[in-house]
Amino acid sequence: ALADHLRSKSKGLLISGAPGEGKTTFAQALAELYTKDNKIVKTLESPRDLMVPDQVVQYSFTYGGHDEVRDILLLSRPDCAFYDEVRNKEDFELFADLRLTGIGLIGVTHATKPVDSIQRFVGHVELGIIPQVIDTVVFIKAGAINEVLVLDLMVKVPHGMMSEDLARPVIQVSSFLTKKVLYEIYSFGEQIVVMDTAKVDAMREEK
Repeated sequence: ALADHLRSKSKGLLISGAPGEGKTTFAQALAELYTKDNKIVKTLESPRDLMVPDQVVQYSFTYGGHDEVRDILLLSRPDCAFYDEVRNKEDFELFADLRLTGIGLIGVTHATKPVDSIQRFVGHVELGIIPQVIDTVVFIKAGAINEVLVLDLMVKVPHGMMSEDLARPVIQVSSFLTKKVLYEIYSFGEQIVVMDTAKVDAMREEK
């Protein structure tokens, strides 16, 4: 089910994890899989160090700026592009820009917890657009898939609140493996809240 989701359903995928945990190895395996599926695959790298099949065209920010790379990708329209790595403001903005034009993207980013990689987009991308930019997060730990998160946007009363008047757009972050909602992300006044639903439930039980 996960392989099918990654191959055909996910269009905005983040591969995240701490340094040395196997993110790049997983990205390379995925690039090989997509190439076998006859998809047109390209990579954006800085520096260029992904080991991918020969038919994959590799672009490097060492030789061209973000605007030039954007123009090349919009002209060539690949089925998917691997973005290694998404780390600064320009990267987040380009990732979002390319996703919103319909190009499938697989980003590689550092994070110590699965939800951290989503939080890194908060502030760079409008909250309501985040699920269009990222729909899946694969968290790699010790060379294996540790968690898979999926994002959905809905209008609802945030978890733990009672009043119907508080309904607002909420990003629900669920575990693909257990189907449980783990986090809710929403704006409350000027703040962006990333709510751990299990913690809210635990606090309720203590009362």
